[in-house]
Amino acid sequence: MSFFFDIEYLNRGVWALCFGRTMSTRIRIKSLKADQKAEAYLNNAKLYLESHGAPAELISTLEQLWRSAVEKNVPGKLTPSERLALLAVRYFAAPGGTGADVRRESKPARYVQSWLKRSGKDIESVDTPTALEDEQLLKALSRKKRWDVILGLLNGTITFAQAKEEAQKRKPRAPKAEAGTKPRRRSRKAAEEAPATPAPVPEAVGAPVEEKPVEVKAVSGGEEEASKEAEAVAEQILAEGLI
Repeated sequence: MSFFFDIEYLNRGVWALCFGRTMSTRIRIKSLKADQKAEAYLNNAKLYLESHGAPAELISTLEQLWRSAVEKNVPGKLTPSERLALLAVRYFAAPGGTGADVRRESKPARYVQSWLKRSGKDIESVDTPTALEDEQLLKALSRKKRWDVILGLLNGTITFAQAKEEAQKRKPRAPKAEAGTKPRRRSRKAAEEAPATPAPVPEAVGAPVEEKPVEVKAVSGGEEEASKEAEAVAEQILAEGLI
């Protein structure tokens, strides 16, 4: 029986936590002891933040505030940032799993360690109905990846009113393309039914005027001799004065 008991604890990462090793998998927290739950909550929250792209500065700040709150162990001595860190770690360790706990109100916890036992005791502004609005704010900011705003809340550089305004802002839309730059999409049916585009007709070009060559009639040899005889006769007539 003890063998299976040890195997179960080993699977949950308890032994790794006892030896101070960094866990790379989520830990089942329900049946752990109070001192083990503090590290298990922190481990699961860090895994969630790292997998969702949270910056290292936010994770480091959240870890410091969480450990400080656990060490103080008295809810009345916690600062607003430490209370928010308790709420944030509990939420990021199991997103969506703290809603019922925040909505109901039970006896106040005298110590943080007793609160970690999940014995039905609450810490003011951490898991009482007064913290429901803060949890919804963390949810909205984490969905929009506004890690800078969450870090500002933990550092005290951003108020809750400012954080609510940032959570309500919408992402700027990309500018619309100018008319004519993007072709209109046509369905396949419309493309098939559309008539074929006729081929462009080339412009008429005037036919070149053909220049007919001037025929030059060649004078034959007989005609040349006849003309010479006619000229000789004419000269003879003029010389004899027949005219």
